[in-house]
Amino acid sequence: MKKAIIILSLLFVSSFNALQAATDPKPATESQKIREKIIELLGVPQIEFEEELIENTIHFMITQKGTVIVLDVKTKNEVMEKYIKDRLNYKSCGSDLTKMRFYSFTYKVKKPEA
Repeated sequence: MKKAIIILSLLFVSSFNALQAATDPKPATESQKIREKIIELLGVPQIEFEEELIENTIHFMITQKGTVIVLDVKTKNEVMEKYIKDRLNYKSCGSDLTKMRFYSFTYKVKKPEA
């Protein structure tokens, strides 16, 4: 009888752990949603550059209509600055995000492997 209780309790604990592992512990925050949308809009740049890694800081806002407006791009590569502005400026970012707010986003691009 004692063994049966121990086996049932172990079975219960293991099934509880399996259920807990299947659920997402943290829902996506708004900043994560914005980051995912910006990365989706930027896509993969088809630009050739000499540096191994280009780090870009993008300052932008989302308007009342959900449009992204790029305010500033800090980068050492002018081609990358133009690419970022072309891909993001005045693009729709979605309706479920906070409007009329300023954001800052770091976007790193690695040199493609040959």
